[in-house]
Amino acid sequence: MIEHAYFIKNISDLRLVPNNAGRIYLGSDFCIKAYPKTFSDLIKRTKERYPVSVLIPPVLEMELALMERYINILKELMERDDEIIFNDLGCLFYFINNFKNEYSVGIGRYYSYQKRGVQKFNNVVKKEDLREIPVLDEKMVSFLKSLSVKRVEIDATPYGLEIDSGVDIAISLYLDNILTSYTINCPYTFNGRWWGRKCNRQCLTSMVTFSSEGNVADFFEKGRAYYQDGVETAHPKIDRLVRLEWKNR
Repeated sequence: MIEHAYFIKNISDLRLVPNNAGRIYLGSDFCIKAYPKTFSDLIKRTKERYPVSVLIPPVLEMELALMERYINILKELMERDDEIIFNDLGCLFYFINNFKNEYSVGIGRYYSYQKRGVQKFNNVVKKEDLREIPVLDEKMVSFLKSLSVKRVEIDATPYGLEIDSGVDIAISLYLDNILTSYTINCPYTFNGRWWGRKCNRQCLTSMVTFSSEGNVADFFEKGRAYYQDGVETAHPKIDRLVRLEWKNR
């Protein structure tokens, strides 16, 4: 059975969650500073109705103390049916080396290494040649499982999905906000000469869209991450569909 998961940003979103929701995603996959200010309360209220999966983004050295603070909150509040999805291998190693693993750990789509992008092919390459998902290689899955990773997350890219029938790990598929690219330099912290301007969390309310004649579709920026629209797709190996942007249905 397919599990449907929805990302929420605040407590008020809970009353709008679709009826088919089986899990709620929290946190942020692009910046640890984008976590909700009422993070603890949001987890507590959400867990009254749903199991939760918390997204851990790539973390810079200057953000390690903040990451550790959130990890300690999760350690106190999360239970067996809950998950942490790591998009940073350093944070994953920190967690498995310092905390008793009482709930599931997953590896996020930043490590799927899928081919992405909105550029035109110009008959140079076929989309069928871009469907491979390196993180689902047999040896890679074996390595991840040795780290107690229970789940791998991937994107619904426009090229389709090539998943071997023998893959033996749970797989989540993101249906929107497909990751196109990522940078450690947040554009909102650039003062015109150097990076480092104070973060005022503009990424939570602002978005920049990029268009080009060389692209088949637009892509958009939210803080440190660049995204594109997803495609409705499915595969027999997928057991969870994740939506970051959604309307009550």
